[in-house]
Amino acid sequence: MTEETVVVVDEAAMNDTRLMAGLIRETEKAGAKLLLIGDESQVPPVAAGNPFKTLKKELGFADLTENRRQRQDWQKNASREIRAGQVKEGLQKYLDAGMITIAKDRDEATKKTVEGFLARFNPGAPTKTLLTAYKRADVAELNARVREEIGDFLTGPWVETTVRDREGNSEGKREFQAGDRLYFKKNDKKMGVMNGETGTLTNIDVTSDGKDCVFTVKMDKGSEVRFDPRDYAQIDYGYAITIHKSQGETVDFSSNLVTGMGLNALYVQLTRHRDDTQIVLTEDQVDKMVQNSGVELEPTDKMIDFVERIMSEHPSLELPEDWNKDFDVCRNWLDNFSGVELGAREVFVFDGRLEKVKSLLTSIRKTEKMNVLDFEIVDEREKKEEQEIGKEVQGKSEGRSEELSVERRIENEGIKPGGREREREYEPERGGMEMGM
Repeated sequence: MTEETVVVVDEAAMNDTRLMAGLIRETEKAGAKLLLIGDESQVPPVAAGNPFKTLKKELGFADLTENRRQRQDWQKNASREIRAGQVKEGLQKYLDAGMITIAKDRDEATKKTVEGFLARFNPGAPTKTLLTAYKRADVAELNARVREEIGDFLTGPWVETTVRDREGNSEGKREFQAGDRLYFKKNDKKMGVMNGETGTLTNIDVTSDGKDCVFTVKMDKGSEVRFDPRDYAQIDYGYAITIHKSQGETVDFSSNLVTGMGLNALYVQLTRHRDDTQIVLTEDQVDKMVQNSGVELEPTDKMIDFVERIMSEHPSLELPEDWNKDFDVCRNWLDNFSGVELGAREVFVFDGRLEKVKSLLTSIRKTEKMNVLDFEIVDEREKKEEQEIGKEVQGKSEGRSEELSVERRIENEGIKPGGREREREYEPERGGMEMGM
């Protein structure tokens, strides 16, 4: 760097105090200009401090006010409201647009999130869709579920290998095949990849004796890399990524699993898309929001209207006390009569979980008791987990995979890995490489 250098740092609000101090020190030493670009309303630094926010107060700043990501005005307004802490107004807009789904439990939430993603996923243009979750454990589950459903897009020989974290610790085995999306977890200047980058596995070259195996990956940034997965084992499936990694991404559609998280993470999930998004959360998370807000839920206008219409068709039915004042009382009654025919006009279908969210937002508007912290749905157990999320630790170990199993899949036979017979073992000194036909 020289005095004529301009250092531009994107997503600067994610930098902790120690990292920012080093950056300022080096640019100042060279006499260079440092330009910081970021948004403290998004995911904060993992380590200590929030220097970007402090520097804004001390030095002043230029503010970008025009939203060039979302294409529809109502989504631009919703993003602005959520960023300003007006969560109820922003969420209401997405709720009215049918982009919020309430699942009965975590398993159903994961399933719906994956279904939404696969419905829009195009292997020829993988960067146009995004699949996110807050915790790495949830990301791993999303990736596994996508991998189970995406077999028709995969071709050629497959390789089962041990994958590792940045420090060289084993994270189990993964099966890879041409067409898979890969996520890179460690910087490697020689290979030309950086932690957090993604690409598509386009080819697997395996020698007949199984001694050599090379992955060819088309990176999303446009370059192509080739490597032996035993030499660079810091890879994993790249269909789903954490919210931390998604910050800065722009896609046409995103499908997002909401788990323990706060306003900053929710803001990121709701602002990655150009056109559409899907937010999936469980009913117990909605219950946490209700508990935090301290409001009493009342039946929604839709619920009351349905009750009145059912009663007009079936006047002999009895209504419980406070049916029009207590959400749970009204919901239980409607659950009992879900599917009642309303004459020849329609069949009544009731989604109590979705109506609970509507009731929550309506109650917030009536009482104005809600603030942004009431949307924090992180419990004590999750607080400890989130401390580990997003850490950018440079790995020191160059450990190689213990095992690389290379086999060729018989086309159109649907043979699973566990059903193949092992024939020979090669190169025990490299970890017991095996190959079957």
